[in-house]
Amino acid sequence: TKMADLSPRLVFDWYINPKHSVGIMLNGTLANVNSAQTNKMQIGKTATGVVDSLLQASSETVSNRRRLQAELNYQYVDTFGNKIFASYNELHFLNPQSNQNSNQYLNPEGTQTFSSPTFKFVTPVETTNRTGKADLEKTMGKSRQSLLKAGVKYSNSIIDNTFNVYNNSETNEVLDSTRSNNFVYNEKIAGA
Repeated sequence: TKMADLSPRLVFDWYINPKHSVGIMLNGTLANVNSAQTNKMQIGKTATGVVDSLLQASSETVSNRRRLQAELNYQYVDTFGNKIFASYNELHFLNPQSNQNSNQYLNPEGTQTFSSPTFKFVTPVETTNRTGKADLEKTMGKSRQSLLKAGVKYSNSIIDNTFNVYNNSETNEVLDSTRSNNFVYNEKIAGA
């Protein structure tokens, strides 16, 4: 397995004056994973202990994950304890992964091939999450002992998940629509 990973992060806070501040956060992960495995297995009846065939299986996986996130926030605080806080956060995740599995069924000596099916799985996932919120805290009354709190929030999550299965021959790949699917989910939530 070979893996290359990079995870940068940047945080910036700006205190405009004693009452106002702004913050920005950017971070992400870039990861490339390449994996290859080969296994051999004897196939036979347990009762007799006789091996009647061999399975030689190989698998290769390629994954190029990307996760990027940004957040912006603002805060106001006055000398009476009144506060306003607002933020927006956006996250994108992308993983265009593919995997190829080859199975070769052989005679017990490994000299003759009975069959050699090969399947390729292309399974990209894309996710986007967006969240915005604002909160208010207001002191009330002559002694400022009472507190009023209010807030609003909105979020949107979109998931696009594809699972494509290809039957491979020596000359081409054929999509198997009976084993493939695409799932798209879009959720929106608002509250106050």
